[in-house]
Amino acid sequence: MDIKLTKRQKQFLQQEFGIDPEKADTLSGDEWYTIQDRCFDIELEGDLADGSKMPDRCGIASELVSLIAEL
Repeated sequence: MDIKLTKRQKQFLQQEFGIDPEKADTLSGDEWYTIQDRCFDIELEGDLADGSKMPDRCGIASELVSLIAEL
């Protein structure tokens, strides 16, 4: 699937999920939706905890939820 990711988003995918940034373009729709669910969980975790302690992590997760929703 064709999804345009920033360098920061690619780094996030690698750090959080072990996804090689070079192979992100080869992920299937189902794989992206699984990532979206996991990113939503990260976003929710930040909302329930003190999100200000992890703004980058929650922010990037939120960005990815929105991007994937547009697929």
